[in-house]
Amino acid sequence: MAARQAQECSRTRVVSFLRMLAVVSKLCCAPMIALSAMCFPLAGVTSAQPLSDALSRHRSVYRTIEQNLRRYRHVETDMDTLGLEPRSTEGGRLGAYCDGNTIRLLVAEYYGETGDVSERFYFDRDSLLFVFRQRRRGIPDDKNPYPRRTIFEDERFYFVRDRLARWLGPTNRRRSVSSSAAREETRSLVNDAHRFRAAMPACQPTYANP
Repeated sequence: MAARQAQECSRTRVVSFLRMLAVVSKLCCAPMIALSAMCFPLAGVTSAQPLSDALSRHRSVYRTIEQNLRRYRHVETDMDTLGLEPRSTEGGRLGAYCDGNTIRLLVAEYYGETGDVSERFYFDRDSLLFVFRQRRRGIPDDKNPYPRRTIFEDERFYFVRDRLARWLGPTNRRRSVSSSAAREETRSLVNDAHRFRAAMPACQPTYANP
């Protein structure tokens, strides 16, 4: 009799413990899933391609390109010599990094009196993958019309098959990828990527006729 009571008591304790684990699991796991979605948002990627896989691919390609910049063939020239329309008061330059005949990175620099803009286009298998934009501004004064750049604003654009999948504004603030501003950014950046690639095929500048 005593043995049976001991077994029942032990069974009751096990059941209670399992129920407690189930409650704790619900309380703990739900916030973790929400936190993961918040930290690694990639709207526009299909369910067949998990968010973590897509972000890992972007990070991997970016890291590979940056680590191999010194090994890649590099060429740089003024945009006006390539027949590219000016977008800034002081002109601009376009640089290309190639692994063999494959462009891996294009760097567009636009210069102005009080500010400059740099855009870095990263490619994966001939597809636009990521764009890093940095705006650099200075505070003008009466002594120097070209003030030292002291204000920096960064933006990051993640692409999947030429579609904007993620947009981080200054201070890594998440921006909507379905807004009219996002559509305009997508159109502009994708078009620039195609134009710049056409101007620098295999890192061989196609100079405009004088």
